[in-house]
Amino acid sequence: MDPLNLRVRILALEEAVFKLSRDYTARLDFAFRFAGGKVIDKLTTLILYNSPSTRVNPPVVALNDDIRVGNCWPTHPSSQLGISLAARVQVSHITVDHIAKELVPSTKQAPREVIVWGVIDSMNSQYLHELENNLTETIASLPRPNPLITGNRHLLPIAFLSYNISSFDDIQTFPIFDSVSKTPIVFSEIIADLVNNWGHETTCLYRV
Repeated sequence: MDPLNLRVRILALEEAVFKLSRDYTARLDFAFRFAGGKVIDKLTTLILYNSPSTRVNPPVVALNDDIRVGNCWPTHPSSQLGISLAARVQVSHITVDHIAKELVPSTKQAPREVIVWGVIDSMNSQYLHELENNLTETIASLPRPNPLITGNRHLLPIAFLSYNISSFDDIQTFPIFDSVSKTPIVFSEIIADLVNNWGHETTCLYRV
């Protein structure tokens, strides 16, 4: 084989390996624990659900990238996870990752409907009135008007997603509401409000 062609093939292989080593979404994850993301205890349902088939892990495991069987946050079907992001960011998408269906007997522990709430503070309150007006119908159609724990914070729904356990893709990414994405509003704290799951007594949140 020509040395030049061989070198080209080696470079192409190295590039492919590099791409596979990166996060699948190819997006910056500001909730990632080792990038600075943290759990907000006061906005998290901290009662751990213990069952013989589920390992008891703290909520912070849902901010890790270690998606091995059982390496999830076990909680009740209706729960919430408060997240302090690594920086103030203009959120664009929300990604939910669950264990591959081929590795577990059932994926019914996966979250089903999730509302994502942004915490409104003094630095982003200027957009609140406009967004609440634009989101009136959307807010009325949500499964619930507020998360289980508000922590006396002013909250705005920024996304509503439905994780599909029948999808070929275990890592599913959803855009935030259009009216929110069109404003320059930024958030430092969000809530992943797990409304329900796919029929199991326990929800197992692997990564958000």
